[in-house]
Amino acid sequence: MRRPSYSLIMPRAIAILAIDRSLEPDRARFAPELRHLLDALDPSQLHAPAPIPSSFQLLKRDDRGAVFRARMMNRDVVIKATVLSPLARLKSLARISKGWRHLRNAAWLETHAIPTARVLLLARAGRSELLIMDALPGRSLLHHLADPRRTPTADHALADAAGELVARVTHAGRCNRDHKPSNLIVTALRPPIAEISIIDCVGLIALGPLTRPIQGPLRMLSSMVIEPLGCNVLPRRALLMRTLRAYLRASWHLAEHPRAHRPLTSESESYTFPIPISDEQRAWELASIRAFWSEITRTVLAHANPVPAINPLATPPALNTPIAPA
Repeated sequence: MRRPSYSLIMPRAIAILAIDRSLEPDRARFAPELRHLLDALDPSQLHAPAPIPSSFQLLKRDDRGAVFRARMMNRDVVIKATVLSPLARLKSLARISKGWRHLRNAAWLETHAIPTARVLLLARAGRSELLIMDALPGRSLLHHLADPRRTPTADHALADAAGELVARVTHAGRCNRDHKPSNLIVTALRPPIAEISIIDCVGLIALGPLTRPIQGPLRMLSSMVIEPLGCNVLPRRALLMRTLRAYLRASWHLAEHPRAHRPLTSESESYTFPIPISDEQRAWELASIRAFWSEITRTVLAHANPVPAINPLATPPALNTPIAPA
């Protein structure tokens, strides 16, 4: 039986749940702008002429909501509109919904100097929850992997940055359960330097002292293999090994220098490559790479069909796709 479709909005009751401090003075001005946005996203109006503003770019749509890029609040933003089921609405009221979790996890990433999109506003209106965040420049890591024009130096920079990002997140005590390349934005690519930001941080969870060394990195590294495999853009084995080596070297460096932080805007070469290591350390590194790769291979093979339900590389669906509650 098909789940009933719910309207994204009840425009008479807009509640701003959280707002960035820099926007606080203009809080009252955002209500009409939000109301216009919610009216435009109302599924009951999708068949009307031009219901979505022409400035809106649809990035993703499924039966739980939609993601748009737009111009609001005098800046480029990304809007995540999620339809709330009755249970999800209770979670929103209790501040444990996906929007609230994203808000808290984004703040945690910023605190630990891990790049992410800044959350500007979280709002609730009827059966809809809206998360508005800064739009980051650049394409997803998955789109870079699918680009046949990329160069070997760019590949190396991306592999190093991807491995280093896993090390930074897990060293700080968290694991991203949804660390797939389509959720990672390459905000800068200046070989040998690349900068990668996490845009979907709902799946960040705390790691215990026993799971931090292995299970957290294993899950994140496996996620970066499964999605490209399902989209037929899996990098060559040498690049996967380079990512593993970057993760290991960065994690060992952070273990020895817990407060080490390479400024994200630095033009200097990443500490990950090259690092002088002894023959004994190199042998340990190779053994660790083999052990991790064996576990990653086992995890990928045990995974169900890796082909995503919605191909992130495909053209976004039509705007009048029915939406059901999350």
